[in-house]
Amino acid sequence: MKKFAIVAGMVVVIVGGGLLTWTALARLRDARGFGAAHRVRTFGETNYVARVLETTIGRTDAGLLVVVALRLENPNPFEIALERRGFVLVDGDKDYYLPAATESQSDVIRIGARGVADNELLTYAVQDDAFQGVLGLQLGHYYWTLLKGPQPYTPALNQDEYRTFRRRDW
Repeated sequence: MKKFAIVAGMVVVIVGGGLLTWTALARLRDARGFGAAHRVRTFGETNYVARVLETTIGRTDAGLLVVVALRLENPNPFEIALERRGFVLVDGDKDYYLPAATESQSDVIRIGARGVADNELLTYAVQDDAFQGVLGLQLGHYYWTLLKGPQPYTPALNQDEYRTFRRRDW
């Protein structure tokens, strides 16, 4: 009877450890996919690398916001200029959102030769049902990245409350 208890305990520990390892690896893979580097090529041979750093959601007096922090790299030996409105946010209902202009940001993101624009913020005012499905971000004409998976985000956001995510499963 004592041997059976020891064997059963070892099986439970091994299975539990395996499940914890599998969960940790799945979360690590999702985090890597979220922040993966996307090499974007345009028709005019302007190449750049875009990487999503984090996604922040919040509620203000005007409604819901999505703020996406990007790292943009210019591998070219010349300066590039990217139009901010080229980064389009799309929700599960195929509603398209353009980034809102702020006083401190210009309409064009300029990156020097072989330079980096680190923590470039794109702010979107979205509808109340935008978090019910996927959220995607257009990084270039044919380049997209997934910001949020298909599961609905159900926790309510209070006035002036913000939450930041570095993965897709929120």
